[in-house]
Amino acid sequence: MHVALAAVFTTALVVNCQPVAIPAPGCADGTEVTKVIDIDCGFFHLKDNILYQCGQPSPYCTNLDLSFSGIESFSPGVWTNLSGVEVLNLEGNSISQLEMSAFSDLTALRTLDLEANQIMYLQAGVFDGLESLENLLLQRNNLTGLPDNAFAGMYSLTKLNLDSNQISVLASAAFAGLPNLHMLLLPFNQISHLDDLIFSGLASLTVLDLEKNLLSQLPVKLFANLTALETLDLEENQLVVLPIGIFAGTPNLQTLDLRDNRLSELEVGVFGGLRRVVYLHLEMNRFGAGLSEGLFEDCFELRKLYMASSNITVMSQWVFRGLYNLEMLELQGNYLSELPEGVFSGLKWLEVLNLEYNNLTHLLEDVFMSLTVLTKLQLNNNRLQTLPATVFSRLESLNKLFLQHNLLDELPAGVFSGLTSLTKLYFGYNQLTSLADDTLDGLASTVQIDAKFNAAPLEQFLVQYMPI
Repeated sequence: MHVALAAVFTTALVVNCQPVAIPAPGCADGTEVTKVIDIDCGFFHLKDNILYQCGQPSPYCTNLDLSFSGIESFSPGVWTNLSGVEVLNLEGNSISQLEMSAFSDLTALRTLDLEANQIMYLQAGVFDGLESLENLLLQRNNLTGLPDNAFAGMYSLTKLNLDSNQISVLASAAFAGLPNLHMLLLPFNQISHLDDLIFSGLASLTVLDLEKNLLSQLPVKLFANLTALETLDLEENQLVVLPIGIFAGTPNLQTLDLRDNRLSELEVGVFGGLRRVVYLHLEMNRFGAGLSEGLFEDCFELRKLYMASSNITVMSQWVFRGLYNLEMLELQGNYLSELPEGVFSGLKWLEVLNLEYNNLTHLLEDVFMSLTVLTKLQLNNNRLQTLPATVFSRLESLNKLFLQHNLLDELPAGVFSGLTSLTKLYFGYNQLTSLADDTLDGLASTVQIDAKFNAAPLEQFLVQYMPI
């Protein structure tokens, strides 16, 4: 059965009409309107119908919502009378195929929402005529590939969302003709290969999301021309190695996410050019001893470095050299048994250091010596048996210290004496049986202490302190 949208509007819509000089088809006799801003047919049941006509000319409608309406297809020319529409919502229908120039009559269109349909293929030219389109939403369809010039001519497009399809093949010129594209979202697909020039024309791109695909390697020139790129997400792929210079063409990158890959080694130079990167995610990889000295030397502006649960067994002495502005370092959930001398030297602005859930058995007395602005130190869930008396002596800014779940059977006299800013101290779940009179020397009486579940109760030594 064919159905005209004019009939839909008269049976399913309430349109607010206000008097002006333009007769309004579909309103009561004698009523005139200036502009029909929103027409909402969302959740109207049109299953097994084919839209073929949109009634009399309605250039004053700007938003047309046909979401979740059971639409399976529409005839060529269906949008002829809606040249003023700026937003068209077709989300949640059953559209499986789009004809050539399917939307060419919608010359004012800025947002086209085709999310959650059943579209399997896009032929070049399907979006012809949409020179004003800014947002194209194609997530949650059944696309398996994109041909060359799939979006050519969409000069105003700034956002393209292809999230959660089944894309495995991208033609080398799939994104040609998109000079103003700012955001390209391709997560949750099945992409295993990218041509080295596929992004070469996207000079305005600021966000590129490739999370959860099947990429095992990247061409060295893949990002070569993405000089405006600020966010690059490669999380949860199958990357084993990164070529040196891979990020040399992204001087404005601020967030780089490489977590949950299979990286086992990072060579010096792999992060070359990342002088403005602020957030770097490397957690959940397989580094072992594969982190080179000076690895991050180009990352002058790095503030947060995430390396948790990456199977790190050994840290080289100068691996963090050059990270003068680092504020947070996460190393929890690795297999570190020791920290080399000077490993944190130079990290003068570090505020948070997380070393929990490693295999640390001892600490060098000066390992934290340069961390004078550190506010939070997590050493819990290691295998520490003893602490050097001066290991915390320079941490005058420290607020919270976590030492619980270790093997400590003794705390040296005055080990906390330099912690003048401390507010919370945790050393429960150890093997302590008592505390010497001067163990807590230097701690303010306002410090909250958690010492429960040691080898013997310690409450009598902590009378002047509040429990946590």
